[in-house]
Amino acid sequence: MDKLVYGGIGAVLGAVAASALFLALPDTSPPLQDDGSVAMQPLTEEEQAEEDRFLDLNLGAEEAPAVEPLEDAQNVPYASCEKPPELVAWLGKPGNATFARRRDLHSYLTATNVLATRDCTCTGKVLPVSTLMAFETRMMEAAGVTDLEDLVTQNYYNEARVMRWQIEDLCGGPI
Repeated sequence: MDKLVYGGIGAVLGAVAASALFLALPDTSPPLQDDGSVAMQPLTEEEQAEEDRFLDLNLGAEEAPAVEPLEDAQNVPYASCEKPPELVAWLGKPGNATFARRRDLHSYLTATNVLATRDCTCTGKVLPVSTLMAFETRMMEAAGVTDLEDLVTQNYYNEARVMRWQIEDLCGGPI
C-alpha cells in the first residue's frame, strides 16, 4: 500500500516539475506575419443584415405588453408553494420527454392563470391536476398525436417565458 501512495505522490510531483519546466522555457517561435491571405472582406448589406438577424438574441420581453404592478400583490414564489402529491406524480421525474412536455404545459398554464386571476399567491400558481390533464388531452387532440412525447411544446414554454416577465412586474418579484 505504501508503494502505491508513494508512487502516486511521485507521479504528481513529476507532472508538476515537468509543467514548471515547460512553462519556464522561452518562446522561440517567430512572430506571426500578416501575409494578407486571411483578410476579411467587408460584408455586403444583405450579409450584414443576415449576420445581425442571426446574432440577435430575442428573449421576447419587448413583445410582452406592460402590466401595472399590483398594490398588495402578496407574492409567494412558486418554489415555496406546497405541491399536491397528484401534481408531483403527474409531472413525473425530470430527465425524460414526458416530464419536459408536461413542464412546458404546466409553466404555460400557471403563467396564464396568474395573469388572468392577478393572484400572486400559491392559489394562483398551483393548479389542479385535472385542469392540467384536460389541457394536455386537448393539445394532443389538436395536434393529432396519441403519445405525449410526440407533442411539440416548445412554443408553450416560450410563451410562458415571456409571461414570466409580466408576472414579475405584476407581482413585484419572481414567479
